[in-house]
Amino acid sequence: MGLKKLIINPGDKFNKLEVVYEVEKKRLPCGQPNRMILCRCECGNLTTVRLLHLVRFRVKSCGCLVGDKSGESHGGGLYNIWRGMRNRCKSNYFQKHLYYNKNIKVCKEWDKSYLRFRMWAFDNGYMPGLQIDREDNSQGYYPANCRFVTDIINVNNRDNTFMVTYKGIKEPICLLLRRINKFDSYNTIRNRIGRGWDHELAIDIPIRKGNYRRKKSL
Repeated sequence: MGLKKLIINPGDKFNKLEVVYEVEKKRLPCGQPNRMILCRCECGNLTTVRLLHLVRFRVKSCGCLVGDKSGESHGGGLYNIWRGMRNRCKSNYFQKHLYYNKNIKVCKEWDKSYLRFRMWAFDNGYMPGLQIDREDNSQGYYPANCRFVTDIINVNNRDNTFMVTYKGIKEPICLLLRRINKFDSYNTIRNRIGRGWDHELAIDIPIRKGNYRRKKSL
């Protein structure tokens, strides 16, 4: 039976969580609707959990299980994302000028509890292979400012990303060249722009291939 027809009753127990009742569905950033269940944890806290995560035991408590990383403490992708996020914001991080010196912090909710971060991640589109990204790079890591994206989008959302204006739209040059199938000409186009070329001309003027030096007359 699929999740759409699965019957969940008040009082049903899943690990430390007991079902209270089903609440309004939540729509993920991708548009997919998800059934949401209000649960009471054995510690007394109320928490809302996606039905999928509840019945598949991805979430076992409200977040009170200290140290419970569900096996992810040994190289798990999401746990490593959480650990890396926190490490980047510490004063001893080797690139602290990009985070600590800019007052970039992890919100208390995530900094203190991996499980709370994990619950948010699965409710907001996390899949293996994705990376966490701050939509506003001047702000820290907190739910309203974070999303999960591919490595290409993440790299192109950094403060030092090279931007170009093409056909009236400003966007990262790497994303643009991939979109118009000219990424193999990246170095030449960057060099053109570096020499002062107009962005559109640098991109649109065909690039000659091969050796065009004239052969010396015999």
